Amino acid sequence: MEYGIIDFIGLSSKGLGKDVFSSKIKREEISFMELKSEVNGKKNFPYLKANIDKLKEYYSLKDIRRLDKYARIVLLLSAEILKNIDNNEKENMAVILGTSFGSFKTNCDFLDTIILQGFEYSSPMLFTSTVHNSPLAPLGIFNNLKGPSYCISNFEKTFSSSLYLAEILLNSKICEKLLLLFADEISDLLLYGFSNLIGINENDLRTIPQEGGCAFLLGSANFILPLKEIDSFLKKKEKKEENYGFTYYPEALELIINLNNF
Repeated sequence: MEYGIIDFIGLSSKGLGKDVFSSKIKREEISFMELKSEVNGKKNFPYLKANIDKLKEYYSLKDIRRLDKYARIVLLLSAEILKNIDNNEKENMAVILGTSFGSFKTNCDFLDTIILQGFEYSSPMLFTSTVHNSPLAPLGIFNNLKGPSYCISNFEKTFSSSLYLAEILLNSKICEKLLLLFADEISDLLLYGFSNLIGINENDLRTIPQEGGCAFLLGSANFILPLKEIDSFLKKKEKKEENYGFTYYPEALELIINLNNF
């Protein structure tokens, strides 16, 4: 049986949609974070802040009050792409979450509570969200997903590793449909690292760190693009076009852009 992409969605500073990633950005879409360093003093660094305003249409603030932004990005992507899927179809659905940096910010926040307050007063609430797969629990609960779930953070092979696992799960009949997600949150420490290791060009989207991600719904019926064609499709893209905000899954964003042409 052949499998492919049934539906897709993206999330960026432009909000949620099928056309939210582009090589051109407007100045007002760029956010700035003030960072301090011994070398540069105070300096504002650009990044693209994910617009998650639509999350309130799906969840109350009470339900998600303990979740960090990384988890909220995952929840918004899943809620949007699954909104027309009934519970019967969800019963045999697997989930794969790919991420470059995962809960990096929450990890740093948790360590700060140990440094500033002592281990005995560290935050257990923050601790529960310090692993990369932490969003999978609320995702499963809120969307009534009971199938297997996985999290992959494999540097520049995050996308290919996630896609490889997805094909194995579908072909082995472990699931009938699969939700493939990619998500990231930007923190001040990450921005500081980016600014020191790699130059940031405010006029080039591909060099600006960005929050957000994308989601693909995979299955065997009415698909837009067969999975077997994704590799050959992506190989046609130039290397210089395969970098978006230092994510480790640029191919996923490149795929989102080009799926709009099908």
